[in-house]
Amino acid sequence: MALACTHIRFALDLQEQLAITDLPQYLSGTIYPDSRFVSRIARDLTHGQKFLQPDWWRDDDFKTGWMVHLLADKGQLNAMEQLFPSILTLDRSQGSDWWVLITAKKIIQDIQVRTYAFASK
Repeated sequence: MALACTHIRFALDLQEQLAITDLPQYLSGTIYPDSRFVSRIARDLTHGQKFLQPDWWRDDDFKTGWMVHLLADKGQLNAMEQLFPSILTLDRSQGSDWWVLITAKKIIQDIQVRTYAFASK
């Protein structure tokens, strides 16, 4: 539910709370699930509920980043459905109006995250 920049920003915000020791591995894990767009890996192999289970991600910074990615997606989808309940009735097939709206949201969000990141330096 977000593009790479937003996922990385979210991950960096949680880094201390999760006691991350290997930042490159953590950030790699954070963006890995969406590599499916390039690699053509099935979504259920990168976005399944099992990846949210502590026994799966604990003690591995890459997997912790992966879990954080899924938390961000889940939180954003819940927020979108609460703010814009009409999207629940839209067809979610590839190329549908739902995908156009979600993609537009992702782009606007990444622009805002980048603007925030540069402004805070």
